[in-house]
Amino acid sequence: MLRLHVPLYYVMQAALCLSNVLRLEWHLRRHVRHKEQIKRF
Repeated sequence: MLRLHVPLYYVMQAALCLSNVLRLEWHLRRHVRHKEQIKRF
């Protein structure tokens, strides 16, 4: 039981970290695109 529980905890933590990184990357990419649009005008 414990042996199964520990990897699941690490998988959940890794998934949470990955989702945060992806969200941050998407936000930065959108921000950069917005800056480029401002530069164009």
